Amino acid sequence: MKGVIMLSEQVKRAIEDLSDNKKREALNFINYLRWQQKHTEKRQSAEYDFADIAGKVAWRGDAVAVQREMRDEW
Repeated sequence: MKGVIMLSEQVKRAIEDLSDNKKREALNFINYLRWQQKHTEKRQSAEYDFADIAGKVAWRGDAVAVQREMRDEW
């Protein structure tokens, strides 16, 4: 596609004229974005199964009655 500049090329051209300090700043920001993307993808893909805590509480009494009592206090 002649005349259409790829996004990566636009980024490359945008930082060419920056000072070295600003280039370092841009690189730091890019590294932050990469870190953020990696951790966001991890968080979205990880599904916690709660198997390690399921069934651990043994409730004595009427749980529904206690819930109603707590709700009515508000």
